[in-house]
Amino acid sequence: NIAARLESCEKDRQISNCRILIAKETLVHVQEQFQVESWGSLPLKGKERLVDVYRVVDQRREF
Repeated sequence: NIAARLESCEKDRQISNCRILIAKETLVHVQEQFQVESWGSLPLKGKERLVDVYRVVDQRREF
């Protein structure tokens, strides 16, 4: 489950107590509503391929 792997990845990059990480598959559905920053392609436990990871920064105001 990618969501569970994202929850535990890159803990040292955590800026605040709350963070929302999403994969590219989710980004394509929410990119109009939310501003995101790319964290790059990261290895996730149990996944053979790198996963494109994004952090949700804020809600877009103009949608």
